[in-house]
Amino acid sequence: MMQINKTIIFAMVSLLCSCGQSKDSAVEIHSGSRENVTTVTLTSIDDALPMIHSDARFTLCGDTLIINDYKSTDNQLIAYDLNNGKHLGSFGMYGQGPGEISNFGGLFYDSKRGIIYGLDLSRWQISGFNLREAIADSTYKAFTKVKMTDRRGGPFTTPFYINDTTILCSVFVPDERGMKLTSHVGKFNLLTGERVLFDSIDAFTGNSGLITVSLSHDLIIETDTNHDRMRFFDLNGKLKKTIYGPDYSERYDGRAYYFSEPVIAGDKIIVVYSGQDFRKNGTGHEILVMDLDGNYIKTLDVGARISSIIYHDKTDRVYVSEDDEPQFGYFNLSEALGEPTSAKKESKSVAEDVPVDGETEETANEAVQESETSCVSSQGKETILDNGVKVVYSSPMDADTSGEGPLALLDPLAHDFNPVDIATIGAQSDGENGKKYQVSLIGQGSEEVTIESIILPDECFEVDWSGITKYKPGVLSTFTLKSKKAVKLDDYRFILTYKGDKYPPQTFHINLHPDINKLRADRINGASQ
Repeated sequence: MMQINKTIIFAMVSLLCSCGQSKDSAVEIHSGSRENVTTVTLTSIDDALPMIHSDARFTLCGDTLIINDYKSTDNQLIAYDLNNGKHLGSFGMYGQGPGEISNFGGLFYDSKRGIIYGLDLSRWQISGFNLREAIADSTYKAFTKVKMTDRRGGPFTTPFYINDTTILCSVFVPDERGMKLTSHVGKFNLLTGERVLFDSIDAFTGNSGLITVSLSHDLIIETDTNHDRMRFFDLNGKLKKTIYGPDYSERYDGRAYYFSEPVIAGDKIIVVYSGQDFRKNGTGHEILVMDLDGNYIKTLDVGARISSIIYHDKTDRVYVSEDDEPQFGYFNLSEALGEPTSAKKESKSVAEDVPVDGETEETANEAVQESETSCVSSQGKETILDNGVKVVYSSPMDADTSGEGPLALLDPLAHDFNPVDIATIGAQSDGENGKKYQVSLIGQGSEEVTIESIILPDECFEVDWSGITKYKPGVLSTFTLKSKKAVKLDDYRFILTYKGDKYPPQTFHINLHPDINKLRADRINGASQ
């Protein structure tokens, strides 16, 4: 825990001392298809709540869920106890009088003082409520924290409270004609009302982004409502990478709606996704799940248009506000992903051992040994993937190949893009299909190269290469090795061949670990290099 605290302190100091930096080191990733779709059923909490209008929005205040019923002409904020499943009370009277609110949004929570703030657009000010007192007294009046100093460019969105002088958020800036807005990662000062841009993006790009933040991972993630695109920044606002999804197009037709409601959910990112005409599909009925590096894991379909989501760490539940019955409900994230619920850990016990699939350590080791011995050596078996890449199973492998070449391995748990000689990769759940290992490659050199084939020494794995096969310098993409069970293999080797005559076959070395959660925990606590 001490190590995590030091990380947070360092990140906050860096944040307060630095601003926009060069984006020269940023990489671009073109992700593949998102076809691993699972339908999830919500457990309703409607019976525990009063009548609430549609399109209500969530804000998480510790173990209390605040539902913003912004269409109400009565109390607009409803408090719900996530631990006990009870309605705690309602507050925030609608109106234009003293202590009343209207056009109230952009809520954020100061957990140290127990105060929830929001932007009152009708007054262009930040108003606040002492949460405990407001829940106890439905007539509690909001207080004015600060008047906004600059109305140009519209309001900020998706605020994340660090302290009174630093609230991370998306800030919208107009173009030269004042006709269109571009969002930037910025920060807001709750004492002065000043907004500051500090990302490393050009002044106007047509972006419309919402952010989520992880202090412990030095990470700000921005998702774009206008394009199938995600950007990853450090807490200084430096762009680290951009991920372009399969539906990405530079052109925006003014109708399609892509991402909304990004949320950090433990060691994963969850975000609402549509990719369709907003007039017909709204913000979408699907939730994309990715790891913290943006690697796609699964799509969760709730079956109705989603207005808002939050993640409650203690219960491992995702709460959903949707345009259907139930209006409000939840599902267990680990269960939806086909992961063992025992793998869920509080941050205080992140280094605890987690057996594979919830088994005992002894049976998990037996499963690993069984998988190791079931690998079948092959002599020239071949298959062609849908993208044209040839998979060859050949043992023994060509001893004349070199590790030098146009591509390099990346450490999947590192938050930088420095090539490594050997990458250690942990097994992730692939649902009912078994386990998967995601291998990250980055282009290095001066020219684009195209993958022709991948050569494996045995039949331990199936290859899923749904990402790009043409690598430009600095561009990152992944492919997946799939197996029925988790395996533990040191110095497992594969060979890539490239089209054309410029580059010879290149050998890569990876270590395969049976559990990505255990690997991540060991890494955090310095037990693994």
